[in-house]
Amino acid sequence: MKSKEIVLDENHSITYSGYTETGNFYILERAHKEDYKTRYRVWNDDFKTSRTLVLDDKVDLSNFDSTSESGAYFTYQPKAGQWDLVSDGVLELNGISEKNYSVYHELLTDGAYFIIGKEITGKKTKFFSEGTLVSQSSTYSASDYLVKKVLGSEGIEVHSIETPENCYWNSSATRVLDHDDSGFWASFVVEGNDTTRTYKLVRFSYQGKPIQTHDLTIEVLDPANDKFAITNLENGSFTSTTVVKRYGLGNTVGSTDTDNYSFATDNAKGHIKFDPYDHTVYIYAGIKPKRGDSGILIKKFDMKGNLLWQRQHTLEDTSLHYINSANRYLSFDVYQPFIGVSVNSTKGTNYCDFYVLDKDTGAVVAEEKYKRYGFYSQSRHYNGLSAEYEIKTDAYKNLKLERSIIYTALYDRSFQDYLKQLNATGEYLLKGIYTPSGFNTISSSKKGNVISFQKFKI
Repeated sequence: MKSKEIVLDENHSITYSGYTETGNFYILERAHKEDYKTRYRVWNDDFKTSRTLVLDDKVDLSNFDSTSESGAYFTYQPKAGQWDLVSDGVLELNGISEKNYSVYHELLTDGAYFIIGKEITGKKTKFFSEGTLVSQSSTYSASDYLVKKVLGSEGIEVHSIETPENCYWNSSATRVLDHDDSGFWASFVVEGNDTTRTYKLVRFSYQGKPIQTHDLTIEVLDPANDKFAITNLENGSFTSTTVVKRYGLGNTVGSTDTDNYSFATDNAKGHIKFDPYDHTVYIYAGIKPKRGDSGILIKKFDMKGNLLWQRQHTLEDTSLHYINSANRYLSFDVYQPFIGVSVNSTKGTNYCDFYVLDKDTGAVVAEEKYKRYGFYSQSRHYNGLSAEYEIKTDAYKNLKLERSIIYTALYDRSFQDYLKQLNATGEYLLKGIYTPSGFNTISSSKKGNVISFQKFKI
């Protein structure tokens, strides 16, 4: 195990942290008693500082958007509906705002910044050809646009996107799955009901032209008995509505109650995930039969649309539903050596189950069901780092853990032994990510100003 400790400055406090696409770890820090308000730092796979940026604006979870592949730069919203790009401490992109574009997706490579959305010009619509304005019309158009900003260049390019028929760009059901120097892959939900879902997998150039198109379909194995369950799949599965109730007589104000309701969207019935290690895609959905235990159905495809395998697993003693169930989560995580599937209930803490699946076959290779568990949110402890779970067993009772940590402990016995040893020495929080060279973890004790990097060979 390779390790390194970082001592945090007393004049800085972590407000947000995460991993980039390449596995680099970054933190946003609020600066105190400095001539700037925000510091952004990135560590690479070898735990060396690869980027430090400072900014006069306050940036934290509330207005931070995303990072580039390696974390070389990031975007944030200095005010609602406006996006700025930060690289080397210089604002290189201004004027991209909701007054100009309705932004659905951001895409950041290490050399360019892209947004996908609709241009807003009042009742007038601009028409572009190869990034150049050629005409204006007072006729409304629903065309989509790709805005491109190359770092170090002047101005921006705007290209119309040729979206396939019956496909629509939005911020939840549509996904930008992968990108490289020549283009990007996106997915659209084109058809869905209680037993069948079809996704359109499309590769676009950075000029908005479709290059490849494939239809991918998932359907329940027993339509007479099975339906897709309504579950929270972390993909815009639910939408929230606030209802205000006022009580009073005549012109009196009376009292006010506020009720929040969550309603399932069509996205609660399935999801698509990209595998950046194998360059394949998975479609998965929860299954609720009329008779028997709930389950999960998974199909794996290559990028040419060919089916590689299909598996359905029964989730014993786990209850998924047809009806609204925002408190029932089904997570599907793709790592370099395996797939991780977890299901848990946040209401009544009825179940919290973890499964490790073989990527080549879809078979379950390890599993664990936790009856005593809880959830952890960011606090002033653990240097401001966040995790997800509190597994209340003797082996893990002093630890706050991310899903990747729990899966890896099931997959690798030596890593599980490491967690047990750490648990016996104090209270810690752990985050983890797979990189081409191993499994990297970030840990912090409950008290103190030190975070530790560790690399494991899994």
